[in-house]
Amino acid sequence: MKYLVLFVTIFILTAKKSYAQFDFRNDTAFIEVFGTLKNQIDTTYTLTKDFDFEFRFWINYGKLTGTALFVLTNRNNKWSARLFKRQTHPEINLSEIKVSNENLNTLWAKLNANHILSIKNSYELKDRNGNYADIKIYDGTSFYFELITKTKRRNYFYHCPKDCREEYKYIREYKWVLNIINLIYKHCKLDPNSIC
Repeated sequence: MKYLVLFVTIFILTAKKSYAQFDFRNDTAFIEVFGTLKNQIDTTYTLTKDFDFEFRFWINYGKLTGTALFVLTNRNNKWSARLFKRQTHPEINLSEIKVSNENLNTLWAKLNANHILSIKNSYELKDRNGNYADIKIYDGTSFYFELITKTKRRNYFYHCPKDCREEYKYIREYKWVLNIINLIYKHCKLDPNSIC
């Protein structure tokens, strides 16, 4: 009997940790910002729909440059990563860029340490005076974060977080977002100069 209790306890703790690893609030107003492009990528490259958790990181460089999508997927406690880029100038071109599938557990741990599941949306941030913390930037790079499980979906957005971090050094979410972006850029070997 003692071994049965021990086994059940270990099983419950393991299962709880496994499911809690991807615990985030559900966004009932979830909007797939790049739905048409995601469908185009899925049609061309077949994105898996059988996953326990998926993190999509969209980089919108602007209308004249294009968009990139980094997909980090967990299925049965195994990670995989893919990177796609749609260039719009001088001509429209969609391609998959090979990225490493090594050390994805470490990458996820670092992303998670920067509050990737619980970070506030940029429009929720306030300065010390209680005013919304934003600066008017009409160009630059936008970053969209999507978290998806079988039962939950959440997204959030940051435009030029590096510039915002310089303006609002005391708002920790800008630091976390920049850390997340830099971790992904480093893993994918992307040029960090596009981070504004």
